This record gives sequence, structure tokens and C-alpha cells, in this order.
Amino acid sequence: TNPGYWRVSLDFVEIMVSGEKEQVVKRYPAESLDVSREYHKSEAIVDTGTSLIAAPQDFILMLVDSIPGSHESAGQFFAPCPGVGSNGPQLAFIVRGSKLVLDSSSYMMETGLPWDKGKRCLVGFMPMDLELTGSRSPKWILGDVFLRQFYSVFDITNRRVGFAELNTQNPACGTKV
Repeated sequence: TNPGYWRVSLDFVEIMVSGEKEQVVKRYPAESLDVSREYHKSEAIVDTGTSLIAAPQDFILMLVDSIPGSHESAGQFFAPCPGVGSNGPQLAFIVRGSKLVLDSSSYMMETGLPWDKGKRCLVGFMPMDLELTGSRSPKWILGDVFLRQFYSVFDITNRRVGFAELNTQNPACGTKV
């Protein structure tokens, strides 16, 4: 990570459709098929103070194109909630070679509006084309939508961030004893 922000190297993001066999639909950035080429990688800021995932607009347009029934309203993207006629694709964030997967139920959130209850969800991404000093690659902010799906370790001494999958089989919090 770099001083000022918790940053990680984001190799690429895959938009996948679930089926009998997992199939990669689209990879962002598209040129990153050769992930050994360093200049194709992006940086992502890991931020507990950002609610959604901020991503380049062209990625978000690619994503919502993959979600049947999705639409834009006032700069935000909406789609039928998972299980209500549409399931969005899985997303795989490849961070330094490790695959971190989000199901659509992780990034699609009910709006909370009484007339929308369970029918229309907010797609938990916001378009933001960031340009950080010293880098020309697209930028991302991995906010709460991403972070609540993984155990995250912020190692101040060694200036690094680590992620691990949550143990959903034996949750430590919220269980009745």
C-alpha cells in the first residue's frame, strides 16, 4: 500500500454468469488477458468510509449490461433484486493473483422504499473515474459493499492490506446462544 491511502494492486475484474459450469463473460480491463504485463493492472483504494464500490464508468456500464432488467436513474443503477426475476453475475476481483468473489446478493441492495420492497435493488457501484498522482490506470475504491464480504487486515507496521473469506458456516456474531 502507499502512504495516504490503503492501496492494493487490482489485476483485473471478471464478470461471471453462474451455471452448471462457471463461465467468464467479460474481463475488465479487456487488455489484461496477459496479467504478467504490469501496466495493465489497476490500483484500488480500500476504504471503510466509502459505502459503495467506486469503479470506472465503462466497467459499470459493462456490468449493468450483464444484468437483465437493469436501468439508470439519477446517476444510480437499479435492477430487479436477486431471486425476483433476475440474478446478477458474480464478480471476481483478482487482487495480486488472489480471486475474491462477490455474488449478486452482495452488491445488489434493497432500496428500502416501501413500494420497492424486495423488487428493485440498487446496484452497489458508483461511477467514478479517478486519476491518482503517478499512475495512469483506471482506479477503484473498494468500499463497504466489498469489505463486508471479506475479513480484512490493515497492517500498519508493514503498510499492507490482506483479505480472507468470511466463515459463513460458523458466524461469530449475531447468533443466539
